[in-house]
Amino acid sequence: MTGFSRLAAMAVAGIVASGIVVSWVQLQSIAALVHSDYGLRLSAKLVSVVLLLAIALYNKRVLTPALAANDVKAARHLRIHIVVEL
Repeated sequence: MTGFSRLAAMAVAGIVASGIVVSWVQLQSIAALVHSDYGLRLSAKLVSVVLLLAIALYNKRVLTPALAANDVKAARHLRIHIVVEL
């Protein structure tokens, strides 16, 4: 893992931890995730973040090695993922 990857992983872990604390303070129960406006918005945001993290993991584990091997299809997939992330 490179220095940037390690730093990014720690930053994501910190954001997740602080998000859990703030969410618990705001919601005060798991049921509020689907029974309050804030909870519904938070749930939608969580799904979006999980999807973006899944794309990032795929890019790191699959596309980066393929790009290093000069795989043309990997470059096309990475371009598509960048557009989706934006």
